Amino acid sequence: MEKEIKKRLGEALVAEEVGKILKNVFSVGDCDEVSKRFVGSFRDQSTDALIREVFECRLSKERFAKWIFSYMDANRKKLVTNEDVLSLNAELGNMTGIACKEETETFAAEESEFIEKCKNSAQFERSWLFLRKITSL
Repeated sequence: MEKEIKKRLGEALVAEEVGKILKNVFSVGDCDEVSKRFVGSFRDQSTDALIREVFECRLSKERFAKWIFSYMDANRKKLVTNEDVLSLNAELGNMTGIACKEETETFAAEESEFIEKCKNSAQFERSWLFLRKITSL
């Protein structure tokens, strides 16, 4: 997996390269914002850091939840708000070509609260198990 990531992305995470990979999967939509948010979720934007993060997330539900929090907290406020969720919905909708409905319920969670919500979510459990499956050695 490490060689494949480096082959596709090179030595550094660049939004345009991540966007090209996403565009292969989601050819109908605009992947730019999702790519920028993904790359921005890493402090260290080397492919080595991405690989380390994948394996750390694979081993720990808490680490996986923390990465999801950093992905969703695009403005780095240390709080995921309703605005973040709606923004992400719009970006994913643009990428997939599927319109997302606006939520009327408000959402706000600090990192520790967000992690607990993740750990208690059956959907998060399925995502984490899928991550472990696709990254198995």
